[in-house]
Amino acid sequence: MEVISGVINMPAHLKTLLLLIASTFTYANASEPVNWTLKHGGSGHSKYRFAEQYGLHKNLLTAEPSRKQRLDFTYSQNNGWLMYVTTNLLAGENDLVVLHIDNTKRIFAGKGCCHKQAFPIDTSTLELLRNTSSLSIEEIYFSDDSQTDAWFHYKSTFSTNGLNDALDWVANL
Repeated sequence: MEVISGVINMPAHLKTLLLLIASTFTYANASEPVNWTLKHGGSGHSKYRFAEQYGLHKNLLTAEPSRKQRLDFTYSQNNGWLMYVTTNLLAGENDLVVLHIDNTKRIFAGKGCCHKQAFPIDTSTLELLRNTSSLSIEEIYFSDDSQTDAWFHYKSTFSTNGLNDALDWVANL
């Protein structure tokens, strides 16, 4: 094999083999990587598993830089399915955390006590998650009880690639 001005001169059968290898490598790496980290903990009846991801978190009212937001789906025998969201601010009962699964919304009232908030996930929501192509979380913080004037408004987007397999693993305690 001889390289002349950046061009590789080689027999035709080697060029075909190299092209086949290059196209296989491109094809194998063309898909998006699985973006869910799988973890477990506890013991006995308090055993649990979860799939987590850090999505892109953006303030919709200002031009502040984007950051990451944590979302996980947890299953345990004691508590069933829960969605944990680490909110940007302390979401009170008047504030909303909105789960967007394709064109479907699930709306949760904030819990108020801490940034890591847990919300129950029912069977129909779990089925939507298993088949989704679009997943995001909105945090809407209101200035008063009227829920008409948002003081802060954030949206985070998450990859759905590998989510169905991740949920299967989480459910298999």
